[in-house]
Amino acid sequence: MSNRSVSVSTASGGPRVGDSTMLRSMRRPPIRLPRLAAALLVLCTLSFGLASPAAASAPEVMPLSSASCAAGRFCLWSGSMYAGTFYGTTGNQNVTGLSSAKSVWNRSGRAVRVFSGAAGTGTSQCFAAGVQSASVSVPAGSVRFLTTTSC
Repeated sequence: MSNRSVSVSTASGGPRVGDSTMLRSMRRPPIRLPRLAAALLVLCTLSFGLASPAAASAPEVMPLSSASCAAGRFCLWSGSMYAGTFYGTTGNQNVTGLSSAKSVWNRSGRAVRVFSGAAGTGTSQCFAAGVQSASVSVPAGSVRFLTTTSC
């Protein structure tokens, strides 16, 4: 197509032959719906079909609140799956802010005993070094670190 422009006036004042907007619209390729639909189908298949057998053996993803427990600490949460009120300590203390724990993570290098009463009194449950549980039920009045790694 040549770059020459031919002006033809129309009585309605609409676009003229040779008008640049008319030329641009004439150059656009028509939208091919079958091709567009096929492309979308391929993208959707790739997006949702990426699961592989290796993905089934991947570690379980924990909720972000478990990231609250830093290395070297013993941590308790009032709710299961590391939700609710958080309590973390690096030493022997009375637990404040929650009366029972539904999630526990012992990131210290020692075993930790959780007592139902203050100052290490009442019933207790021991958590070895490295133990992580998203679903427990333990009264939490105080925490005592042991000198060993196991209970």
